Amino acid sequence: MTSKSEPVSEKIRVLLVDDHKVMRDGTRLILEAADDIEVVAEAESGEDAVRLALLLKPDVVVLDIKLKGQSGVQAAGRIKAEAPESQIVVLTAYDYDQYVRAMLEAGALGYILKSDGGRELVEAVRLVSEGSSAFSYWVAQRLIAEFCRATATKKPFPELSQRELEVLRLAARGGPYQQIAEGLGISTRTVESHIRNICDKLKVDTREDAVIEARKRGYGILSQWGPEFEPLED
Repeated sequence: MTSKSEPVSEKIRVLLVDDHKVMRDGTRLILEAADDIEVVAEAESGEDAVRLALLLKPDVVVLDIKLKGQSGVQAAGRIKAEAPESQIVVLTAYDYDQYVRAMLEAGALGYILKSDGGRELVEAVRLVSEGSSAFSYWVAQRLIAEFCRATATKKPFPELSQRELEVLRLAARGGPYQQIAEGLGISTRTVESHIRNICDKLKVDTREDAVIEARKRGYGILSQWGPEFEPLED
C-alpha cells in the first residue's frame, strides 16, 4: 500500500543586506535555523542590494539603514519600485522616528531592532513574506503614540473660518436665518453668504446636509438637527 507524500512547502527566500560581515554571519545563522527560511544571497552596499534583488527576486529583503554606498532607505525605494514582489524587513540599531517614517514610506513592511531577539526577526520575515506588517515592540508603541497625537490635534474643519464655524453651530440648532443673524450680530444676507460658502467647502447642497457632514467628521459640539433653537454657551 502506498501513500501520497505531503507537498513540501517552499522556503522563504531571503536577501540579507548589512555592511558588517559579522552581523550578516550572525543573522544568517538565526534565519537558517528556521526550517522554512533560506538566505539566498548577501550584500553589503545599497547598490548590490538592488542588483541582487532584481536578479534573484527574493521573497524578503532584510536590510540595515546604514550601508556602503546607497543608504537602506534609497535601496528600499528602488527595490519596491523595480521588484515590488520582494517585501522588505528593516533590521537596524536605529529607532529614530524619522528613520522609521522614511523606511515605511519607501515601502518596508517590517522594522525590527537589532536589540530584539532572533525569534522576533524570524517571525517578522514570515509575516512580511505573506504581506503583513511586523514591528519591534518599541517601534510599534511609538507609531501608535504618533498616530494618537496626530488624531488628537487634527482639526475637524481646518478649511472653515472661525465665523463659518460659529454660523454652522447655530445652523445646527435649526433656527431661521434671522435668528442666527441676531445671535451673531450680523445681517441675514451675511448669514446666507456664510451658509453658501460652508456648503461649497463641504461639497453639499443644503445647510441640513452641511450639519450632517459635520457630524460625520466628528465635530462633536453640533447638536442634533431639530426645530428648537437655543443660544450656544461657550
